[in-house]
Amino acid sequence: QGSRYQCLDNALGMRIFEHRPVLSTRWFAWLGDMPDHTDIAPLHPGLLRHLRRAHVIHCTDAYFAYAATARRAVRDGRRALVSSVHTQTPEYCGVYVEAMARRWLGNHALGRALLRHWRPGVRMERRMSHKLERHLGESDWVLSAEQLASRSGPSQPRHSRLRRGIDRSVFTPDARP
Repeated sequence: QGSRYQCLDNALGMRIFEHRPVLSTRWFAWLGDMPDHTDIAPLHPGLLRHLRRAHVIHCTDAYFAYAATARRAVRDGRRALVSSVHTQTPEYCGVYVEAMARRWLGNHALGRALLRHWRPGVRMERRMSHKLERHLGESDWVLSAEQLASRSGPSQPRHSRLRRGIDRSVFTPDARP
């Protein structure tokens, strides 16, 4: 997601490689306000070449080009895929698509009827939930917040709770030298 992909190049340090989007949502200004800019291409060839040198791939995205490319790299060779879920993206996308459809269709009787019939927000939320389930099913390990832990399902036995925040017993002004 976004325009950067970070890679831990070796154990001694970190090098950052930038992989520009193949098909960025930034190029679709007519969509209106986008909450983030994402690469929506089906695959990112440059990133795939880079990931073929990796042993472990960590994804924080389950939906777009970078995640699809990571899954492809894992299928192609002996690599582990670790995924972390930070946001309730399916629900967020549903709300966003519904708002966008309302803006495009207007608040007249026909627009309201089309929204009730098509339910674009509900459809998008289902689609994104399906993508998340598929991605987590292909992951070797999943880190997620407690409220998202149920998404990993019975097909995902390797799961850890992703804790947020700061350990105040370690990071405290009292611990200063």
